[in-house]
Order: sequence, then C-alpha cells, then structure tokens
Amino acid sequence: MTGVFASPRGNLLASVFEQEYTARFGRSPSPYAYFTYDSVWLAALAILFSGKYDGEAVAKALPVVSEHFIGVTGYKTFNENGDAAGADYTIWQYTFDGTKYKFEDIRYLKKRPTPIDATKSCNGLAPLL
Repeated sequence: MTGVFASPRGNLLASVFEQEYTARFGRSPSPYAYFTYDSVWLAALAILFSGKYDGEAVAKALPVVSEHFIGVTGYKTFNENGDAAGADYTIWQYTFDGTKYKFEDIRYLKKRPTPIDATKSCNGLAPLL
C-alpha cells in the first residue's frame, strides 16, 4: 500500500517543535499536532493583523498573513478558492520486512515558496510595507 501525507520533515522549526512537544507531553507529536499548531498561529496572526476579532476581517487577513508565515509544516499560502496552495509531502509505502509491517518513506517533495510583493494591497487590506 502506498500513500501521501503532508509532511513537516526537513524543517528546522519542526525539529524544535518536536523537542518542545516531547518535553512537555512526554511523547512525540502526532502528524496532526504540527498542522494544529500552525493553524492556531495563522488564526491568531490574522486576528492581530486585521485589528479585530471579526470573521470577515480575519478571512481577508489570512491570505496576507499566510504569505509571510513559515510554520512547522513549512510555507503556508492559499489559492483563489481559499484552499492550501501546496505543501511539503512524503510519499510512503506500507511494507512487510518478513517479521513486521512498517511505514517506509519513498520520496519527499518540497513545495517551493512563491515570491510575494509586500508593497501591494491584498483583499482590501493595506500593504505590509
């Protein structure tokens, strides 16, 4: 069986997150812990950037904030539909070595960041510079 999972592998921030998480909770983080951590940071930064706790304002701020955010799961940008524009992925295979089954990484695909122009406004918000 082969699968794909968005992966924080190879990111220095992910290594620090893993160490801090393990020290605090006594176990390694699940794959979802990385994405939850980044999601909470993005939401908080969008609230701060918009200047108010309002869903519509936060929704407008999120794409701007995300273009300047590198989290434990890598770069975060959104497409015109508000979906994640890409991520780093690990392609894995579930294998049997003769005694036990295990997940084995086959390939790692890293998303390349898109250059941004912080002098332009976005979604009706003021430019960052």
